[in-house]
Amino acid sequence: MIPIVFLFPLLACSVLMTRSEEALLREKEKNIYILKKDIDINDKKLKKGGEVRIVIATGREWVKVYAYPVRFDSLKAERYLILYLFEDEFMNKKFAADLFDEKLSAVVEEKNSAEHEKRRQLKKK
Repeated sequence: MIPIVFLFPLLACSVLMTRSEEALLREKEKNIYILKKDIDINDKKLKKGGEVRIVIATGREWVKVYAYPVRFDSLKAERYLILYLFEDEFMNKKFAADLFDEKLSAVVEEKNSAEHEKRRQLKKK
């Protein structure tokens, strides 16, 4: 009897981002953000202009960004999904920080960003 050997191609498990890119995302979680629009999920709301913190979850094929009000402890706060990106949205299915930042900035801005400070100064006048 002749043994038959099946050769399976080695499937490379692709990942959306590197560990260093994940570490950069973790840095974003330290900031306080201002919502640019109302978030309404299942009749629960986060109001535009509200201060929130974010939590970023990553998987092999996606990135999710959750927000919760700054006044709550991160472990007890109800989190709201504010951004969900799939690998197909990134060129060559590889994470791109500039695209992520663009999508995130459509929903929130850093509290102490230049743009936020400029608007705050205009409101004072």
